[in-house]
Amino acid sequence: MSIDHAEFMTDKPRFEFVPGTTIREAYAGREKNYRPDEAPPLIAARDSEEISIHQRDVARMLSEILDAKNYHPAIRELVENRLLSNEALTDIDNQKGYVQRLVLVPELELNEDEFALHEKVLNGTGSLQENYQHMQLLGRSGAELSTLRTIGGHRSEYQSMIADDVRNLMGENFSDEEPYKIKVVGFDNGFYTNGQMRAFIVSYKRHYGQLPDGTSIKSRTSLIVQADYASGFDQEIKGVIEASAQHSLDHIPRLKRVRPVLEDIIEQGATHPNVVATMCSIYGNNEQTLAAIEKRDNFAKNNTHRLGKTAFDSSRMYHRIDFKND
Repeated sequence: MSIDHAEFMTDKPRFEFVPGTTIREAYAGREKNYRPDEAPPLIAARDSEEISIHQRDVARMLSEILDAKNYHPAIRELVENRLLSNEALTDIDNQKGYVQRLVLVPELELNEDEFALHEKVLNGTGSLQENYQHMQLLGRSGAELSTLRTIGGHRSEYQSMIADDVRNLMGENFSDEEPYKIKVVGFDNGFYTNGQMRAFIVSYKRHYGQLPDGTSIKSRTSLIVQADYASGFDQEIKGVIEASAQHSLDHIPRLKRVRPVLEDIIEQGATHPNVVATMCSIYGNNEQTLAAIEKRDNFAKNNTHRLGKTAFDSSRMYHRIDFKND
């Protein structure tokens, strides 16, 4: 049965359906201008029914796209384990950048508008610009600003939107540097059992420059590349990668015949015919803020003789501080 898209256009998000499919984006609880490149929430799904429902709906939607593409089970397993699990969205540095912040108790230190932005970012519904504002507002040393996952080219149209967001954020400070830290970081399970791979993972980073407040904006991207005979991937290059990987993964991107292939894959991204899935995260980090946090924490730790049994710990939102009698 065909779906009448017009039925869903009134008072619905701009991108009701994954373009080119009849699969609906998981927009429940989101605003009308919802885009699927939100940064991960700072609240665990187990602590929020809304976040739990949204992550479950997203997982179901991405699974439906995988079903439609009908990839080999080994490739599907690689996608599910490396890019689609909720664990893949949980970045340790992002959480650390939040819990070790200068503004420890937002409920007491922010005004009404600022706290509304704070709650939006906590729930993972902030835009790239809003996530950066939150980073400034709370004095976070690091933060995820945007994360996008694609499968089989679907959702790849958001890549240009994210690029525009980054340029708008950076302004005259924008720098379109070449990718760096290009690596082959893993394979499907077939490689580890019989030495024959069907897919491999490429990762790389980009640096977009530094903002006036000292925040560096970067991205990290992982791409799962189908490399079996059926995909049309150059089988000689596949053999070179397999043989090299038996010894070390580190030198694969430097091989004369392999490097141009990886660079072409990176250049085309989610639209490359051999790219099965991608995940790209835009993030910011600020060394000056980190130094201020470390200075504060070290000062407190060096003066614990004035405190009670609970020493200062910036990873806690609230602190029980009992001053001893001098």
